Amino acid sequence: LSLPLADLVIGRELGAGAFAKVYEATWNFSQVAVKVFHQQKMSDKALSEIQNESDLMMRLRHPAIVGYIGTVMEDGHHALVM
Repeated sequence: LSLPLADLVIGRELGAGAFAKVYEATWNFSQVAVKVFHQQKMSDKALSEIQNESDLMMRLRHPAIVGYIGTVMEDGHHALVM
């Protein structure tokens, strides 16, 4: 599911890693987590890896795994919403 960044209300930072930061956010009146990737301009390989991660998350269903909601893929903004 492709989501527009404008639909998210980003809150406080929850954590950070080498490639992304995770924030709490609100989407459609629901509390979500958003993994925002650091790079604004991404190579085709990096974009493919984000797509692969979102494809994998869509298929996973387990109580111990955060559910996938959608992906933001706008110019300069790339994020996974969970």
